[in-house]
Amino acid sequence: MLLLLSSIMLAMLMFFLRCIVVVVVVVVVVVVVFFFFFFFFFFFFSGITCVEGAIFDTVTIDCGSNGSEKYLKKAVEHGINLRSFNDGTKVSISLDETATGQDVETLLQIFGHSSPSMESLASRATVDSEYNENFARNSPFLTHPIFNLHQSETSMMRYLVNLARKDVSLTTSMISLGSCTMKLNAASEMEPVSWPGKSIMYCE
Repeated sequence: MLLLLSSIMLAMLMFFLRCIVVVVVVVVVVVVVFFFFFFFFFFFFSGITCVEGAIFDTVTIDCGSNGSEKYLKKAVEHGINLRSFNDGTKVSISLDETATGQDVETLLQIFGHSSPSMESLASRATVDSEYNENFARNSPFLTHPIFNLHQSETSMMRYLVNLARKDVSLTTSMISLGSCTMKLNAASEMEPVSWPGKSIMYCE
C-alpha cells in the first residue's frame, strides 16, 4: 500500500513538473516573439532596417548611412551591451525572457524613437508564425536504447536514482586532492553567480 501511494505521488509530481516546464517554454516564446515584433515595427518605420533571415533570439540591425557608432555609444550610456560587427553599419540585439518592456523602450530610444510606447506598439502587433522547413530535423535522434527502455514514471525514476548512487560525492567518499573540478565550493563562493552583473545578459 505504501509503495502504491509513493508511486502515485511520484507520478503526480512528475506531471506537475512537466506542466511547469511547458508553461515556462510558452512564456519564453511569447515574450521573445512579442519583443522582436516591436523592433521590426520600429526599425521599418524609422529607416533603420533589420537584416532579413530566420532569427531565434537575436536581431541584426543595419544602421545604413547613420552609422552604428553613435548607437553603440548611446547603448553604453544606458548600460546596455550591443554587439558591433566592426563594419560601421551593423549591430545586433539579443533578448531573452528576462527582458522587460522598459528594456525595449530604452532600446527604441537609443535608436531615435522619442517616446516609445509598449501599449501603442502592442495594439498593432502581428506575429508571422510561418515555419521555415530549412530548420526541420532530417536526422535520427534519441536512438540510444535507454530512451525506449523505461516506459513508466517509476521505472524512469529508479533509473535516475540508480545513476545518482554511482556518483562520487562528499556524502559517500573522500575526494582526492588535485581533483579541481570535484572539490566542494562553499555557498559563499557560489552566491555571486546569481548576482545581476553575472547572470543577466544586459547589465550596467
